[in-house]
Amino acid sequence: MNPRPPEALYQGFSTQSAVPKVTDALAVARREMAAQWLAMPTADIAHHYAERFGHLHRQISGSGLRDGVPSDADRAFIAGLKTALSSDTPRQVSLGKLLAAMLLLFPHELPQRYELDALPAWLLADYMAFSLTGPTMFREVGEADAYCDYAARWTGYLHDKVLANIGNEFWRNIGLFFTQNANFIPLYFNTRNVRELYQQRAAIMEATLRAVGAQLDHKFGTRPQRDRIRVGILADHYAPQTETFATLPVYHHLDRKKFEVRLFALRLTNHRLEQFCARQADQFAVLPAGVGPRLQMLRAADLDLILIGTNTTAVTNDTAVLALHRLARVQVASVCSCTTTGMRNVDYYLSGRLSEPQVAQAHYIEKLVVVDGPAHCYDFGDELPPASTETMNRAALGIGGEAIVFVSGANFYKILPELEEAWMLILAAVPESRLVLYPFNVNWSNAYPVDAFLERLNAAMARHGLEPGRLLVLRAAPNRADVLGRLRLGDVYLDSFPFGGATSLLDPLELGLPAVVMEGEPFRARVGSALLRDMELEELIAKDRDGYVAAAVKLASDKDFRIRMREKIAGRMKAVPKFLDSKWFGEQAGLAFERMWKKSGHGG
Repeated sequence: MNPRPPEALYQGFSTQSAVPKVTDALAVARREMAAQWLAMPTADIAHHYAERFGHLHRQISGSGLRDGVPSDADRAFIAGLKTALSSDTPRQVSLGKLLAAMLLLFPHELPQRYELDALPAWLLADYMAFSLTGPTMFREVGEADAYCDYAARWTGYLHDKVLANIGNEFWRNIGLFFTQNANFIPLYFNTRNVRELYQQRAAIMEATLRAVGAQLDHKFGTRPQRDRIRVGILADHYAPQTETFATLPVYHHLDRKKFEVRLFALRLTNHRLEQFCARQADQFAVLPAGVGPRLQMLRAADLDLILIGTNTTAVTNDTAVLALHRLARVQVASVCSCTTTGMRNVDYYLSGRLSEPQVAQAHYIEKLVVVDGPAHCYDFGDELPPASTETMNRAALGIGGEAIVFVSGANFYKILPELEEAWMLILAAVPESRLVLYPFNVNWSNAYPVDAFLERLNAAMARHGLEPGRLLVLRAAPNRADVLGRLRLGDVYLDSFPFGGATSLLDPLELGLPAVVMEGEPFRARVGSALLRDMELEELIAKDRDGYVAAAVKLASDKDFRIRMREKIAGRMKAVPKFLDSKWFGEQAGLAFERMWKKSGHGG
């Protein structure tokens, strides 16, 4: 008798499940609504959009249906719709066709962009929201690059229009909408140089904030005579999360004879880790509500240097708004932001030699300063190891004792169709192997389109002639102990590409699990390879997809090689690699801060 599968395992949908039936019915209703928009007289569209039909339109548009793999019927309808749209021009908008497109397409799939001042006022806000919406899940090979191309064109258009017309209320409101709503997370999943795109993003935000009265710039008075460089660390909070663990090494072991450290948080959590972080600083302060009072408090602190310890490049959070302002004499971004910030008032980006390509400065508007090793280092403070909440073993998952198990904790967002294809090739090359995924990390999101994701994976398995049971997708792990339990199922860890893993790689390396990574050009495509290169594990670093597949297959098929890699990883981890050596990183950060301070002209 087979053991009962663990509750953590997604079982998929049986033929009796209501989910695919409801989804199919909703897809039919969506096509019917799109057809109604196409057939509707132009004079009637505004009225119907303001009434119940428009309400239903917005509900279907926001249902997440676009994230799913389109059916054959949807593909045929979309092909006809794109043909119809191609006769439009940027200033000649067929409203029925556009509304139909907003139901079925993402903005990067439109044949052309529409000029915002050519749209009717009743549609403008919804179209702006649509134009800033990227796929929650990329569905096809090449789509991530296509979205990046679109985002570059659209952001460039908004940049030129807003900056040239910032005194005009219409364009000022467009800039404000962009500042409040633009989501740049989908731009992480490619290997493009996104410097200009982020510079334009920041310029739009700056111009808009200045137009509504923000005092972005600030001239500090004569610096008082003091022996130490006053360093501030700004973060949303200091509770357990990747950004806290990656920022703590910056100041935990700074030489206090040279540096004074002040921590600033946007909110208080009273967490044990927050209290630990506060003890490593000379001062800990929670900023008041509101941009004005926060700026007043930060500027009154008369900081020589401030490091931004929260991601400013994903969405416009409160920390990003503050970072656009001059907060200290020297302003620094780091690995918490996955790309250049593009922000005029951010002077330096602190990275690592192993994490950057030879032409690294070309990717940053900030002056790049590197430590002599990987950019990432982690310090978990006095965090207590959690207790496991689940029992996970091969037998419960129906995995035979001799089967090779590939495992990955790459986040859902990082699992592009390109990565998925590589995984399918690996499974096809290693008979009877299994792939175990736990992609739904709560640090990224609390809501994932699980159904659409499983549908995409199942379709890929079918294309490659692989049995569905060879892929197992697990629910979010309750804690790190449970993550380690899942990793113990595996023989080989598969990292993500092109956006590699850093924090997610720590767990397999702790267990000595060989990890295959692929190295690209920009920082975000080198975070995993930097950790392995620091451990002298060049054999596990691939330069392209074929090399990635070959490395995984070799580990699976060559037991002696796999054992040698395990032993090498165990030895390197026991010796404490640089990415876990907080004292080393603190020394490096101190040297970097001194260089920044001297180059700034403030430090003599």
